[in-house]
Amino acid sequence: SDPYQKVINTIRSYIETHLDQDLSINTIAGLVHFNPSYLSRIFKKQTGVSLSEYVWNLKLEKAKEMLASDRYKISQISEKLGFDSHGYFTRFFKKMTGMTPAEYKHM
Repeated sequence: SDPYQKVINTIRSYIETHLDQDLSINTIAGLVHFNPSYLSRIFKKQTGVSLSEYVWNLKLEKAKEMLASDRYKISQISEKLGFDSHGYFTRFFKKMTGMTPAEYKHM
């Protein structure tokens, strides 16, 4: 069994439940008591993506889920996913999908 799997699982569930908070490598490394650059390497080796890519992909997935449901305004989604501003969220979403959150919502 892989000694790092438990750490990776801990990180994944932390990210999942703290998407609106600081998810920098330093914060997460502190959480699991690892050196940030060491953790960076392990995470990439274990998951195939960097920690930041993992976070962005998860935020994108959650954004799509929330946009698909009519329960949230785009500004609420932006806030729940930890974006500093509505504009930043819109730029992120457009960069990742090629459309704005509003366009996606009305597809």
